[in-house]
Amino acid sequence: MRITIIGAGIAGCTAAYFTREVLGPDVEIVVLEGAPRIGGRVQSVELGGLEVEAGAEVIHSSNRHITTFVDQLGLHRVPKGPEVTTAERGGRADPAFGIWDGTSFDLVSSGSKFAMVTNMFVRYKLTLVSAMLLVRRAAQNLLRIYDLQQDGASFATPEGLLRSVNLYGLSQQASDEYFLANHVSADFIRSLANPVSRAIYSQNSSINALASLVSLVGTGYAGGSIYAVREGNKRICQILLRLSGARVETECPVRTLACFQSTTPGSLGYEIITRKGQRYRSNAVILAAPISDAAIKFVGIDIPKEHIMQEYKTMWVTCVAGSLNNTYFRVSASARLPDAILTKERHDLPFLSLRRIGTTAESQPVYKVSSADSLSEEVLTELFKDRTQTVIRRWSAYPVLEPLNRLLPFRLQAGLYYVNTMEWIISAMETQVIASRNVVNLLSNDLHIFKS
Repeated sequence: MRITIIGAGIAGCTAAYFTREVLGPDVEIVVLEGAPRIGGRVQSVELGGLEVEAGAEVIHSSNRHITTFVDQLGLHRVPKGPEVTTAERGGRADPAFGIWDGTSFDLVSSGSKFAMVTNMFVRYKLTLVSAMLLVRRAAQNLLRIYDLQQDGASFATPEGLLRSVNLYGLSQQASDEYFLANHVSADFIRSLANPVSRAIYSQNSSINALASLVSLVGTGYAGGSIYAVREGNKRICQILLRLSGARVETECPVRTLACFQSTTPGSLGYEIITRKGQRYRSNAVILAAPISDAAIKFVGIDIPKEHIMQEYKTMWVTCVAGSLNNTYFRVSASARLPDAILTKERHDLPFLSLRRIGTTAESQPVYKVSSADSLSEEVLTELFKDRTQTVIRRWSAYPVLEPLNRLLPFRLQAGLYYVNTMEWIISAMETQVIASRNVVNLLSNDLHIFKS
């Protein structure tokens, strides 16, 4: 039996690994990747000897799939967060993060996690308790997915998966409406929830409530901790793909995916033709790349046009070796600026967020700046002093995460599965892995039913 996986990002690499784990050694796995490298949107840039994640940088300890991979593959966690910042700076309780409104810092929190929560409580009072309870409840429900998947459960649609853990309703409601209906103040939405979603997704609180709650998990509202992978997130993809024993073809974009006969699970019913003219016949195909990005011609497969035309948000990532310019932020030259600066929603602010992520070999600070548009030289000169290196990346990073009533199913038809439909609800590495595990479980269960 041959299983072909289209795409070698985190979804495709984990799908290959799970396919080997679930279906065993006798299955031939082929992975086709259009780019010259694997990893998809998991990519990094080099700046002054420091490897910087262009996409998702940190992982929350509750992300069970990825955390298990990191530990079992011999990779190393690098703790992140306010306590680490304090330790790195010799015990000084420097600002951990601040919310910039274009004129002043609307909110600054410094020191340990306890100090951060205390500062937040002074600002938001009981609304903070309400928000934390909502985030924790969503996180606890999400954790139930892992036990279901371990037991072999699978779902034909994202709706079915989310309903199984009582989360679907959150995906159908805008986060600002949800927060207001659950005793969270407009001030909290405007000054914290909105800046967090802008920093992560380049979108405001019109995103669905589930995506917003998941983004707030990373702020510590659900407990746990955050960390980065010392070797880089791409190493997870590389090692899992090697362990899968898959045949991997890079620089091999798919031109046509055809269903050439009436398929049942297990039949040799699909043919893939690459732009190089290679042909692969497969018993089943896992699409692990966005349909809207893949530019594949589908033959004998009905994909509604609105899904093929779906667009991703374009954002810019600018990595800078240099020091922040205190003058830009209207503070004294001796003031210590926060390590992470998020922004309130204003049309004239040039960036969405910036974060200090390390130092170069010459001990120069390195910052990662996200923005909706390219930052001009004039803006960069205003933001930074002593700037020595700048690396800029433009990419389609995230779907528009507003509530959607209609999503493509995980099973498009017999023998054809789609991982990336899940990211139109929550777009994160871990949820892509959850979706790929569901697809492999679904394929396995379909084959079992067919054999029975």
